[in-house]
Amino acid sequence: MKIKLINERNQGISFIDQILRNRGVEKNAEEFFSVGWECVNNPHNLDNIDIAADKLIEHINKNSKIAVLVDVDVDGFTSAALLINYINMQKELGDEWKDYSGEIVPVFHKSKTHGLDDREMMTRIRDEIKPDLFVIPDASGTDYQYQALTDLGIDLLVLDHHDTRYYGDNEKVIVVNKELNMSPGKLAAMVAHGSVS
Repeated sequence: MKIKLINERNQGISFIDQILRNRGVEKNAEEFFSVGWECVNNPHNLDNIDIAADKLIEHINKNSKIAVLVDVDVDGFTSAALLINYINMQKELGDEWKDYSGEIVPVFHKSKTHGLDDREMMTRIRDEIKPDLFVIPDASGTDYQYQALTDLGIDLLVLDHHDTRYYGDNEKVIVVNKELNMSPGKLAAMVAHGSVS
């Protein structure tokens, strides 16, 4: 196996400490392993999150078929599983969603690809899956792909943290992108309230 060392191996420290040092975490390693709620971003700081939540609830109330794309990597599996489990939990526990009788369909790539990157995925969505709402956590697509799916009557929720140039229309295509909206006004307000230093 070929490996590339990020830094020279320091024989005087443990492998864990070496990995943390390589990633710039050695100064607050104790804090790194004992994180609390103060490390969790306020979800209301996410661009378009309220519009996205309203769109999901709209489809829950309409008993829509909801498909969730599962990217085949750790954050793809985790984000899709959290969303699917949350919807199922709300069906079981929540008064408002208990009558949801739609279908929730996890959608897996047949190869290691990301988001709507391949033609095969677009064809499966159109011909096989046919959802009312297609949720893309941890990935995205292009304006052309979004348009092709919305032309079929499919609403899209794109929940991603990667760089994107495609922001949707906040009606048929809702994009929640990046951890925080870094517009000067919102950033200044967050700094003033101590959310960011």
